[in-house]
Amino acid sequence: MSKRLSKTKSNRDGVTLKDIAEAVGKSVAAVSRALNNYDDISEETREYIKRVAREMGYAPTYTFGFILPTQDSRTSDSFFNELLAGITTEGAQQGFDLLVSTSAPGSEENWAYLRLINSRRVDGIIIAQPRRRDERIELLLEKKFPFVVIGTTNVQGEFYSVAENT
Repeated sequence: MSKRLSKTKSNRDGVTLKDIAEAVGKSVAAVSRALNNYDDISEETREYIKRVAREMGYAPTYTFGFILPTQDSRTSDSFFNELLAGITTEGAQQGFDLLVSTSAPGSEENWAYLRLINSRRVDGIIIAQPRRRDERIELLLEKKFPFVVIGTTNVQGEFYSVAENT
């Protein structure tokens, strides 16, 4: 399994946010925020990160990934479908594409996330309806891959989340 992952990764020559983060000594989140002009990153740091990214040949895909469980009743839930439609619409308005992939829940699910990360086809991943202890979130934190969680979880770490205020 690890041979396949490293082979896939080594066959790709695209520069990732992680590569830039290592080059500039910042976190992946800081690099992402700098490249997207967030004002919580100083202008000097933003310009430095952008220059290094250009020099390294960084080219974002402007695509985010969403892995849809194949044996999950949530896929027939109208809220879930509306959420996906909203993500797609807003993403398109911001110039992003959505790559929807499928995976059987359980042990195959982490493999689907690893495959998506290592393929370098997406710049980030959206996780909807997270679990209390969510191995997907733990994996993305470990890999330092950008993601957003829609919902609440007990997983600790630095990541973006959107949750209903009830």
